[in-house]
Amino acid sequence: MWLQRSTTARAMLQLPSPGQFPGLCCLAPASSAALFPRVLTSSLLPAQGGVGLVEVPTQIQVLQAKVVSRLLEPERLAWKVFQLHHLSHAPQPSQLAYGATILFSTASTPSLQLPPRLMGYVTAFRALQPHRLLPTSDMPAEAILNEPLFFNQQIPVPLSRSATSGASGSMGSKPFTPQDQPLLLAAGLTKVAHLQAALRTQHPQALTACLQSMLLALPLPRQAVATATPTAPAWRQGLSASGIQLIQNTHTGQQHSVSLHSQLLQAPAQAVSAFAPVHVIPWDPSRPWRGPTQQPAQSTVALYSQGPLYGPDHLSLGVWGWGQQPGHQLVVRQASQRLRLI
Repeated sequence: MWLQRSTTARAMLQLPSPGQFPGLCCLAPASSAALFPRVLTSSLLPAQGGVGLVEVPTQIQVLQAKVVSRLLEPERLAWKVFQLHHLSHAPQPSQLAYGATILFSTASTPSLQLPPRLMGYVTAFRALQPHRLLPTSDMPAEAILNEPLFFNQQIPVPLSRSATSGASGSMGSKPFTPQDQPLLLAAGLTKVAHLQAALRTQHPQALTACLQSMLLALPLPRQAVATATPTAPAWRQGLSASGIQLIQNTHTGQQHSVSLHSQLLQAPAQAVSAFAPVHVIPWDPSRPWRGPTQQPAQSTVALYSQGPLYGPDHLSLGVWGWGQQPGHQLVVRQASQRLRLI
């Protein structure tokens, strides 16, 4: 009787054959670990053959990435001031002043020499492999002008260049670094908008040659924008006689004051001096990407000031992202699945 029960138990615990259950870890026979699914399989959704358990290391990494993704949103919070300061003054070199744009660049993360906690945030966000969501032909001119000249995969160093005609040769895969164009960095020319403005002024011969070299390295759509006549900015900021910061719509003339969280509030017309271009975007604080069931009954779309035009705080939302989501719309569950697939 005991022998019969033992034989029956062994038959019930017989190991599955390889390929019979793809989600199971089929080890060598007589191994009790074969009865347990792989750790990666356990974290998959039930529809994908898993049991939906949380993979703790991946969860921690995604939560770190979610923290730094908030830097892409226009609201001004106290902790953002410190984080953006470190990103804008990273020692690699600090003249770039790319701010949160450095998240999408090819600059080496260790070379940024950031504080350990911020370094972990940046590393986790870059692990999602962010990329452009729009081809260059579909990008608005403002987004192209905000593109960085250095550490940009879309602006590679030419492998060869004709010394006589100045025509660019075959393009390489190595993006421009400050070491490739030190004169441009010294002149503060770090974005396509800076290049556009510099092409319309007189410079020493050496700097002029560097400008033409960088212009030829740009893809054709970016060359067209860089050589086009600049258009008047839609928004500009200045100071009133009492020292209040006001932002004016150049098309309507309406002036706005700026709240503590950078939201624009309509203000009466005042005399404003020292105008400078500024980036303003419509923003919905209810974060609609969390799903319609989690939205408030009434969501308000307001205008937010996102910082100086083409400055370290100017980010073109919707151009960069991960997967099919914009960079600031980071949902933990979707990002966790992407990390496991990567």
